[in-house]
Amino acid sequence: FSLLLLIGAGLVLRSLDKVRPTRLGFASENMVLAPISLDENQYDRTKSQRFYRELSDNLSSLPGVEAVSLVDGIPGGFMSRTRRGTEIEGYAAASGEDLEIDANAVGPGYFTNMKVPFVVGRDIGAEDVEGTPCVSIVNVAFAERYLGSPSQAIGKHLARGDGNGGKVMCAIVGVVRDNAWQSLQREVRPVFSMALLQSNEARMTLLVHTSGNPGAFVPSVRQAIQRLDASIPLAGVQPVRDYFNATALPFRALGLVMTACGILALLLNLATAVAFLN
Repeated sequence: FSLLLLIGAGLVLRSLDKVRPTRLGFASENMVLAPISLDENQYDRTKSQRFYRELSDNLSSLPGVEAVSLVDGIPGGFMSRTRRGTEIEGYAAASGEDLEIDANAVGPGYFTNMKVPFVVGRDIGAEDVEGTPCVSIVNVAFAERYLGSPSQAIGKHLARGDGNGGKVMCAIVGVVRDNAWQSLQREVRPVFSMALLQSNEARMTLLVHTSGNPGAFVPSVRQAIQRLDASIPLAGVQPVRDYFNATALPFRALGLVMTACGILALLLNLATAVAFLN
């Protein structure tokens, strides 16, 4: 029993080694993370898109900021995952098949900034805004499952809601390599991404890529957000490493408790064995 406890603790702690920014596809740990939550009563589609564009521009101009990324959720499906229904051009769903697929909205240059390689096609760019043809990005698992191959996926269309009860068809312009940022699960799931500046998203995660210690940039990120909207909570603005450490803390505690119990049980076994031999 004590050996089982020790083995279990070792497996828990070993798994936690994967819960690190660089193991989940983050370009580096030199990033500041900031959850953005807009008041939906004050921000319509146009205002929210303007806010994200201005925030990105303001932060990008700061010395030491290398890039600014936006995504509606934290990469690493173990913490957050959104599933959305869609239609896929060229794919006939089987009877009763669920086309609720992992999805997100991303800002311009997100995959490039995160150093997620493209198998074919391009990233979502600054030109992909409201009023231009809708675009999307899928991963290799999506392309192979629904469209045959990455090259066959380019140019096909996915459907998304237009906010008025209708739908918009969005062309697939890029296919990214499957990566651990999607999930810690062994099986990679299909996922598609839509352009933030063609969407209406009230909650996003801001990732500010820095050239040095990210902790030194936290005040500047908070000030940039507050200048645009003082009502946005700033408590969650922190270096990305701190976020992951806090997220993994309960699991680390579990691993340490299991280790302590295993060691205690092992010592009791040894003491019992010594007493028996004596």
